[in-house]
Formats: sequence, structure tokens, C-alpha cells
Amino acid sequence: MRIEIRTRELKNGNRTIYLDYYDKGKRWYEYPKLYLVPDSAPHAKDLNKNAMDKAIAIRARRLLGETPEEDGSPLKEADKILVSAWMDEYAKAMHANAGLSLTYLKHFDTLIRMVNDYLAHIKRPRLTMDCIDRDFYRGFLHYMTDVYECRTSDGGTRRLAKSTMHLFQLKMNTMLNQAARDGVIKCNPYHLLSRDERIKKPTDQRDFLTREELHRLMEVETRSTTTKMAFLFSCFTGLRYSDLKQLKWGNIEQSQSGMVIRIEAMKKTEKPVTVPLGTNAMAWMPERGDKTLDDFVFDLGTCGGCNAVLKNMAKRAGINKRVSFHTGRHSFATLTLAATNDIATVSRLLGHTSVATTQIYAEVLMEDKIAAVNKLNGIF
Repeated sequence: MRIEIRTRELKNGNRTIYLDYYDKGKRWYEYPKLYLVPDSAPHAKDLNKNAMDKAIAIRARRLLGETPEEDGSPLKEADKILVSAWMDEYAKAMHANAGLSLTYLKHFDTLIRMVNDYLAHIKRPRLTMDCIDRDFYRGFLHYMTDVYECRTSDGGTRRLAKSTMHLFQLKMNTMLNQAARDGVIKCNPYHLLSRDERIKKPTDQRDFLTREELHRLMEVETRSTTTKMAFLFSCFTGLRYSDLKQLKWGNIEQSQSGMVIRIEAMKKTEKPVTVPLGTNAMAWMPERGDKTLDDFVFDLGTCGGCNAVLKNMAKRAGINKRVSFHTGRHSFATLTLAATNDIATVSRLLGHTSVATTQIYAEVLMEDKIAAVNKLNGIF
């Protein structure tokens, strides 16, 4: 059980002190007839300190097991729990769990903001948990797929990717399953949705460039030299656009085994990563000149603008694939895995929090091998 000391403003300008009890999805209030007076009132500092000290003492007795009835101040059961209030409590509990990663917590924080945005969108910010039903869940999924827009690193907005929407659906289920276990809702309404109403997990298609395609792209001339160099640098380092944009000369160091990139916290995962700089990568680094350690290596424009350049380059190179900055990261992962067959090392180079994330590249390679073998069918 959690017990918090809270205050509520009264019509006469005073604030009443009350204890907020929360346990297994239920909330009660205790009003011990203690009040805070305005700071302008005579002896306000002493009066308020005395009242708050008494409230702290009462809370301590409650935590030790003494019931409110013994003090003659019975509990008043809260009528209904607001969705926003319950999510705040859930978030606090999540952040108190030291075993959860920052990325995992960020996903829940984003989901909670999205639910609050949805409540504002339907003009029901004070919706209560007893109203979480099939229509609510269906409406939220519609809002997430057709209305909601997230912010991009360059200050713009865009719709969520299918894979991201599926991830948030999973997080929503985790949250509502907990609410059902706590008795706050009867059941998770996701289970009442039909298959067509749910967001399906998209087939993970990760386009990557073959060695031959990389060579063709290198030969393409473009006025956007910086974008071209940064993309090819990504193909040989696996860095994301967001990390390339923030890459400074101070991140490039000389180690005992050669030049390396050291990033203390990758933009997406906040995980440190060290990437060796091979000759291929160094060939696409710009000249440093008189740049300082705090200067950026690549002076890149917006992600959308850079990807438009890459799309045009791919078309001119005769590459029939959707090429973006993330294709460079996929290419690095797939080509390095094919050359080394060492998934653990590739996972570390990419800064993945789990080898399971890297496993998709091994599956891509296996699909290519199966396709190659199938081409032999019917030859003999």
C-alpha cells in the first residue's frame, strides 16, 4: 500500500491536508482535520509546520499498521480512478524498478503521453478506468494509426511506423493486464477485439545493399557530397543518421589497434558503443582541416532531405530498393555478419541492447541463401 500526503484548496483560502491511500487499484482518502493557512496569515509558518508535522506523524502510524478508525477519522473511498492518475501511478512504479532499461521505460512514457493526447483528442481528459472497454481500445488504436504524429529529430512530424504501432500495442497490453490483475478493470479489452481490429506485427523487411550495389552507388555523382559521404560512412560503421549528425571530431580517437569512434550514449538506446574505423570507412570521412574537437564531422541537413538525395542516387545507380540512411546501417550489419558469422560482435558494434535484435540480420542472410539454392531447381 502507498500512502501520500496531499493538500486541496478550500473556498476560504486554506488548504486541507489529507492522506491518499492506494492499494491494488483502489484509492481511499483520510481527512485528519489539519489545515494549511495562507502565507500572509499571522504565524502562518509555525501553524503550517505544526499541521504538516502532525500529518507526517499520522502517515507514519498508518504505515506501522494503526488504522484510521483508531484515531476516529474513517477512510472515505474514492469514487472512481482517473485513467491519467492510474497511469501516473503505474509510471512511478515502473521507474522505481531498477531492473528496467531506459529504453523500456521511454516506451511506456511515450505511450502514456499518447493516451493522454488521445483523451484530449476525444475531449474526455477525466475519463475513469471503469470506462476502459472495447470501444476505448478500438478508438485508441484508430487514433494511433490515423491521427497521431510523432516528432522527428529535425523538428518535423510524421506518422508512426507499423512496427512502432505494434510495439505500443504490446506495451498497452502490458499496462492494461496489470490494471486487470489489480482489479481496476474487469479485463483487458484487447482480448475483446477481433483479429482485424488489432494491429498486426509487420513482416520485418530490412533492405540492405550488396557489395556490387555499394560500388554502383559510389560511382554516382551528386552535388550533395556530404550526404553521400555520410551515407557510405554509415555503410562501413553502422551508425544511425541521428548519431552521424551528432558525431564530433572529439568522438574519433587513436587506440592501440587503430582509429575508433567512441560514443558514450547512442541517440536511440543511450548505450555506449565503440566502432573500429577501417580503411573503407576512413575513405569516406571528410578532411578535418582546422576543425576543433567540438566541431561536427558531417554537416548534415534534415533526415528527410538526406533520404531524398539517397533515393535519387539509388535510382540513378539502378538500385531497385528503398534506400535511406537506415539502409546504410542494415548494409553494415548484414555484410559484416556475412563476413564474420559472429552475431555477438556485430550486436556490440551496432550498440544493440539484445542479440535478439541482431538476429533479424541472420534471418535475412538465411533467406538469401535459400533463394540462391532454389534457383538451382530444375537446372539438372
